Amino acid sequence: MPTRTGALVLASALAAPCLAQDLVASQQPLTPFLGGWSVDGSWAGGSPINAKAVYSSGLQGQFLYANILSRDEEGTPYERYFTVLRQTDAGVACVDFVYDGTTNEVTLDPAGEGAWTTQWEMGDTTIAERLAFEGDDTLAWTVWSVEEDGERTQMLDDTWARIDPATVEFPDRPATLNGPIAAMNHFLGEWTIDATWADGSTLQARNVYTVGVNGKFLEAVTHANDNSQGEYPRYFTVYAHDAETDRLIGHGFDFSGQYVPVEFELSDDGRMLETEIEMGEGPAAATLRQKLTFTSDNAYRWQVWMKPADTPEFMPMMDGVWNRVIDESDAEN
Repeated sequence: MPTRTGALVLASALAAPCLAQDLVASQQPLTPFLGGWSVDGSWAGGSPINAKAVYSSGLQGQFLYANILSRDEEGTPYERYFTVLRQTDAGVACVDFVYDGTTNEVTLDPAGEGAWTTQWEMGDTTIAERLAFEGDDTLAWTVWSVEEDGERTQMLDDTWARIDPATVEFPDRPATLNGPIAAMNHFLGEWTIDATWADGSTLQARNVYTVGVNGKFLEAVTHANDNSQGEYPRYFTVYAHDAETDRLIGHGFDFSGQYVPVEFELSDDGRMLETEIEMGEGPAAATLRQKLTFTSDNAYRWQVWMKPADTPEFMPMMDGVWNRVIDESDAEN
């Protein structure tokens, strides 16, 4: 039986979840999810389901970062999903990063106060789900398979119970990336930049690249340094391989609540990364071009150009270097 709990069940990122952080005003409808949850039951066919979740806020309360812990056939726990969620006018937008390296985007449609539904495809089968609060400490969860004529067959009718999030222990992620994303292993670690934009403004920032779910994704948090408030997380990006297009996609989330997936060109050795995107819409849209080139194992050059809609040529905006932060103990070795 399927065990896709990532779309409707939210949880925290593995890296130091901040459960006490409030969600911003626009995300308040999701506040009741914060905390830990557990489900222990059976699918209609008799197969067991045992999963846990921990919900937390991310990027200064603009998103919910989700981690789902499931169990394989031998009962061994493993991280199955990492999901990023945000309340929108249309519902709750979700981006699932799955243990097998696939990425899904779904919307949870509002279905009354404290309730959501969604429908998605699993191979040739259409799956429908409903999640609804029943008090503060219980989430009702129902799953159906849907035939072409709309007829539904119930697959699961169970509840998630609130638990102490501190009791949820996630297994360690792999030490390195694997699969199509493995060419980006040399990004792993901490990097800093101290540079100047073309307009004279300064840039001080820090990137931290870590291994994503099951080693199939590369996660990056960009911390900006604002003199008025110090360092803060400004961007969160999950790099994923898209099997359908055989392209690298950077799923970008920012501190203002925006989500933009960007297609990248990655060299075979993973040491050069390029992208070009439209900024805005219509004839007034500008074009932004970026290029990352490793000049050594511990430094990469970052170039940015902008082409306004009424200008035929790209104008340089940034030409700086990101340097790896080397631990003193590593340097001694």
